[in-house]
Amino acid sequence: MLQLQNVGYLAGDAKILNNINFSLRAGEFKLITGPSGCGKSTLLKIVASLISPTSGTLLFEGEDVSTLKPEIYRQQVSYCAQTPTLFGDTVYDNLIFPWQIRNQQPDPAIFLDFLERFALPDSILTKNIAELSGGEKQRISLIRNLQFMPKVLLLDEITSALDESNKHNVNEMIHRYVREQNIAVLWVTHDKDEINHADKVITLQPHAGEMQKHAMNSHNITNESLALALMLVVVAILISHKEKLALEKDILWSVGRAIIQLIIVGYVLKYIFSVDDASLTLLMVLFICFNAAWNAQKRSKYIAKAFISSFIAITVGAGITLAVLILSGSIEFIPMQVIPIAGMIAGNAMVAVGLCYNNLGQRVISETATDSGETESWRDAETGFSDIDSRQYSRGFNSDGRFSKNGWLSEFTRNDVRADICRD
Repeated sequence: MLQLQNVGYLAGDAKILNNINFSLRAGEFKLITGPSGCGKSTLLKIVASLISPTSGTLLFEGEDVSTLKPEIYRQQVSYCAQTPTLFGDTVYDNLIFPWQIRNQQPDPAIFLDFLERFALPDSILTKNIAELSGGEKQRISLIRNLQFMPKVLLLDEITSALDESNKHNVNEMIHRYVREQNIAVLWVTHDKDEINHADKVITLQPHAGEMQKHAMNSHNITNESLALALMLVVVAILISHKEKLALEKDILWSVGRAIIQLIIVGYVLKYIFSVDDASLTLLMVLFICFNAAWNAQKRSKYIAKAFISSFIAITVGAGITLAVLILSGSIEFIPMQVIPIAGMIAGNAMVAVGLCYNNLGQRVISETATDSGETESWRDAETGFSDIDSRQYSRGFNSDGRFSKNGWLSEFTRNDVRADICRD
């Protein structure tokens, strides 16, 4: 939709921007960040066609913006400045402006709906703009720009004057419109919470205005969260190695699967099919838990119905953890965040379940060895083992030779007992 090709900007002899290249597509949420003076606001003004680049090309839907009529372009690409510009006497004068330039009759119902969504009272319509606070001015400016849904929304530090409550409210509204209306957002910000919600981040270098990084926030989490997740993976591998669970390959496979799920499943759901459906997300989480339970039960040769117990334990653990993360506001209930995090949780839960099964199996071996008395030598010359006295084990085995003490252990044969007890 929007593309910058080798864009640069000079102010006299000072190089503000140099060699800027990126694209913005429908439904994409991209942030621009960097230290003060690196040209972030200048870049946004170029995209808004408020100033022209001194080099390079700005394309909108394949056409050079310099060849388009400014009024037509600005109706489709809307710009909200860090310091909002309001005019006229009242808030109402500002909200009817987009209708007037389109020669349409204003609809007060739309005003009232937007005011409610942005936590502003109806009475503010008649309020003089000189009496508005900085946060109120910013929200009125944003409402003015959103009444006729633009294809691209340009935001320059728009939450800097808002308190935490209103900042959260504005962020939620913008993300909602991105999802519902499939609009593209280019946002200049320093706010870490806003950065964590971006699809991609552009970082500008100081003094040269060059793009330092055009990186994806792979799991929409901070570097600290990523480091913590990797640390949990390492801990799980160490536990598996120490307890001789032989789950190292399964753990690495789970991590790899989570990355694949992020790249493929998250992007397919969001960008190819343009859906953000809760039921699809829940189905993917259940599939992740199913896969983890299947891997866990393969390591539990002593436990009957291991898959069922594994699936219940892993699903409940993942569900509670995800619920806490979502309710606390740490993540959003969207595929690109829920699916990979569920993969990490299920992978670690699989290790915990495997450890429990291993301990239970060792306990069964120990109890069975104690019951036998271990008073006879059963080794013979031909096989190395003799038959086990069936009278000693009649209370422990079913007719098919499976150990059934307490009614829930089934895959423990007489040969297993003999091999474990009599091994040199």
